[in-house]
Amino acid sequence: MKRAGWLLSPPLFVCCWAFCISARATPQNSPQTLPKDPIALMTLAWQQNGLHGSDLQPWHVRASWQILDSKGKPEKQGKWEEWWAGPHESKTVYDTPDFQQTVWSSARGEFSLEGHGSSGGIEDLVEQMILHPVASQRDLGQLELKTSRVRDHSVELDCVTATGKKADGSVEESCFSAGAAALRTKITRVLEITLNSIVKFQARYVAEEMHVYRIGMPAIDIHIDQIESLSPGAESQLAPPPQAKLVLPWLGLSSGVIAGSRVSGEVPEYPFLAKQQYLQGTVSLWAVIGKDGAIHNLEVIGGPPMLQESSVNAVKTWHHKPYLLNGKPVEVHTQINVVYRLAH
Repeated sequence: MKRAGWLLSPPLFVCCWAFCISARATPQNSPQTLPKDPIALMTLAWQQNGLHGSDLQPWHVRASWQILDSKGKPEKQGKWEEWWAGPHESKTVYDTPDFQQTVWSSARGEFSLEGHGSSGGIEDLVEQMILHPVASQRDLGQLELKTSRVRDHSVELDCVTATGKKADGSVEESCFSAGAAALRTKITRVLEITLNSIVKFQARYVAEEMHVYRIGMPAIDIHIDQIESLSPGAESQLAPPPQAKLVLPWLGLSSGVIAGSRVSGEVPEYPFLAKQQYLQGTVSLWAVIGKDGAIHNLEVIGGPPMLQESSVNAVKTWHHKPYLLNGKPVEVHTQINVVYRLAH
């Protein structure tokens, strides 16, 4: 099914970025004078980064990714591939050891053949970072924005820090090449993403290499293996086959939106050892809330290991009011942040 994007949340700290500047790292176009107003800068960045927009010509992208263990060695890998010819003409393939599925988007809705396994946050992250890595104008209305100029490894970046207006602690920082609106880093509470080997494709900036760090440690590598325009008439090859079935819709909602819909469930217990060690922090979880309001899938994104088990044990008991779309309950994918703070 078409992904809504992995909903990212705010930074704990900023690590030292290691840019891989190469001949292809920054497109050799005339330097832009970037807007100083943060809304104008983010709007320009939204328009120029990622493969979205009805003005694009038909395209095809194939990407591979691998999850890294604590020593930086690959422990799991997968592929994502999409053919796109318009807002309602696309085919997307997800292929991992745990999840295989092909989804067709058409004017009649989204269709799929029976897949294998269930998806997780990694598929959402890969798709988000390739298709729409910068927050949209719709999202900016919920944020307070501030710009800054930083220098990292002799590279100047224009950055925008976005802080949620609601008391959910959401913060996200996006940094762009000085003189170009190409996204180079994205920092959230638990994820730090560097984008390298930037190319210009159909007037859009696309990173062929992305490195994701979780709490300062290498976590995921994403690589675009192929990106190309499709020949005229390609949309005729993207119609769903007769045996494909209509996919029920699901939504990706922010943690702030979904928090108010919880109706029952256990309160996370503060582990005794964590208290003794004055350990505080936030555990971020990726959750699938079913049409019945119950937690159907739960993954740890990051956070202090000593606090993770307590968070999972509590959140899996939570029950939410079903989220309605056109009056009908739908499945919701969201990030849940469990904050541990010692009383003063």
